[in-house]
Amino acid sequence: MSDPVTPAGAAAPEIVAAEAESPPETILTTPPMDPAAVLRARRNRNMMLGLSLLAFIVIVYLVTVLRMGGYVAQRPL
Repeated sequence: MSDPVTPAGAAAPEIVAAEAESPPETILTTPPMDPAAVLRARRNRNMMLGLSLLAFIVIVYLVTVLRMGGYVAQRPL
C-alpha cells in the first residue's frame, strides 16, 4: 500500500533530502577562447547564413518564374 501523505510515484522524503545534501560531482567551466578564433567562427557562420539566404531567394525566384510560364508577357492586363 502507498502512504496516504506521499502521492504514488513520488520519492520518499529521506531520499530527496539525501540527494539535496550531496555536493555536485563536477563543475562545468568554459575553457578560455581566443578572441580571433571567435571572430573568425562568427564571420564564417554569417557567410554561410548569407549564402543560404541568397540560395533560397534564387530558388524562390526561379520557381515563381517557371510556374508563371513563358507567355506571362503576352497576357492581357
